[in-house]
Amino acid sequence: MYVDESGGTGLNRSPTYYFALSGIVIHQSRWRDFIDYLMAFRKTMRSTYALPVRTEIHATEFINGRVRAVGGSMIARQDKLAILRNALDEMAKINYISMTNLFTYFPQPVFRDTMRT
Repeated sequence: MYVDESGGTGLNRSPTYYFALSGIVIHQSRWRDFIDYLMAFRKTMRSTYALPVRTEIHATEFINGRVRAVGGSMIARQDKLAILRNALDEMAKINYISMTNLFTYFPQPVFRDTMRT
C-alpha cells in the first residue's frame, strides 16, 4: 500500500482550504508485475518526453512548476500535462490495483486557539 497526502489539515493557519489523501493497494503477489509495468511506463515517458526515469511525478510541479528533461532543458507545459494524463490513463488500465481517495474542503481555517475541547 502506498498513501500520500496533499494540502493542509485546516488547523494552525493551514495555507490551503483543501486536504486530499490517496492510496494505492497492490497485492504482494502482483508487486513484481506492477514494478515491471511502472518501469516500462517510465521508459516510455523518457523516450517520448525526455522525462528522467527517476523524476517523481507530482501534479503540482507538473502543472505549476518547472520539470527538467534529460539534458537539463525544461519540459514544455503541454508535455508535462500529457505526462500527467498518460500516468492517470495507465493506472486506470491496471485491473489488479485498488485506489481510494479522500478529499475535503475547509471553508474557513480552524485555529487551535478557537477550538473547543
